[in-house]
Amino acid sequence: TKKEDRVENALKVGWKAKKYGLAAAIASGGKVTATGTVADVAPGLSMSLSGTLPDVATARLGLDYAHRALNAKATIGLTSSPKVEASATTAVGDVTLGGGLTMEKGLSSLAAWSAGAALTRPDYQASALLTDLGRALKLGYAHNIDARTVAGAEVTKALDGGAETGFALGYGKVLDNG
Repeated sequence: TKKEDRVENALKVGWKAKKYGLAAAIASGGKVTATGTVADVAPGLSMSLSGTLPDVATARLGLDYAHRALNAKATIGLTSSPKVEASATTAVGDVTLGGGLTMEKGLSSLAAWSAGAALTRPDYQASALLTDLGRALKLGYAHNIDARTVAGAEVTKALDGGAETGFALGYGKVLDNG
């Protein structure tokens, strides 16, 4: 693995059988990162346990649920004062709705939340996202000019009385070689 100007050695191993999986990496500094997964704990539900040794405070339990019209994910820190992150997305036709939240100190402190909606049509995509605990609004639009060209814009506006407004414009074109 190359990091900045140096190369770091790491040994990576993985194993998978039926609905179980294990992946581990040992870095040159002796840090061991491991993830164990179990698929189909219940219909549509997968579970994972991950962490880094020797820092046991990095242990996390992950839950992923996938259904035809709903995807949900939760990550729970396995400490005495855990951080809980959860998100869910659903789509009906061309409309996608979703949201996420982060709780700290178990479920006693709401640290962040966001909610959004998007409309996807063959020639354009439009979205609205309320972020930063409801203190910012992001509006986005992308238009497919042709099959190989897209142009887009995003506006971010502070809603908490701040005068901050940001703009971003983008243009993309697929080159002949793909």
